[in-house]
Amino acid sequence: MKQGQVTIFVILGLLIVVSLAVFLLYSNLGGRGAALGEAKDITSLLPEFADSGQAIESCLDAVLLGGVTEIGLKGGYMDNAGLKKYDYAGLGVTYLYYDEQLLLPKRDQIAEDLAAYVKANALQCARIPADVAVVPGTLKDVNVYIRENTVDAEVEWPITFKRGDTSSRVEVMRATAPVRLGKIMDEITGFMAVQVEKPKEVCLSCLIDAGERNSFMIEVDNMITTYVFDIKDTAAKGAAYEFVFANGY
Repeated sequence: MKQGQVTIFVILGLLIVVSLAVFLLYSNLGGRGAALGEAKDITSLLPEFADSGQAIESCLDAVLLGGVTEIGLKGGYMDNAGLKKYDYAGLGVTYLYYDEQLLLPKRDQIAEDLAAYVKANALQCARIPADVAVVPGTLKDVNVYIRENTVDAEVEWPITFKRGDTSSRVEVMRATAPVRLGKIMDEITGFMAVQVEKPKEVCLSCLIDAGERNSFMIEVDNMITTYVFDIKDTAAKGAAYEFVFANGY
């Protein structure tokens, strides 16, 4: 046999050995993962931990809804302390249009503010009463998505559930607020576009049409130089959702 042929066989043999080693390594890792009942989200938790996982996500639903509610009462801002406001029956209503200047928050910023709110308040959800041990890891990140009919959050948060020698782990928790914030923002954006084109006028017919299109209840209070708009989403589950803002002329 020639020396070149021997070299080729040696290389092939080494490749086979390395491939087999890699296969065995990943097989063993997969086996350990299956034994622990590891899961990416609560849909693949072991059955005995499903209720605990759902309880945490229900708590996160409430946290997210709390943030969405606060944003609605402040005209889309989580913190309106440094913004111009109108005192409306004790509520500091945020101006989204004032002195011919558009102050409407961007949707991405609203999502970031909601993500920060959820991240700051989520840890309480790991303290649910349960007959299993809940071991939360570090909450890594939160992403919020403002959709047409819901506001959704993905919480990157490893949590291990334990009972005796059995454990199950999730990496992602999810939350949903059944509020049409995306639709509300779309209608306000359209209303403001008309406002910018005609800075001295108020397109009340635009709001009436928006209310009829979406089954919103829209209240308008005229304070001479300021209009206060209260959009109520009566289709939201539970109490009607409110988005309140002011325009100054």
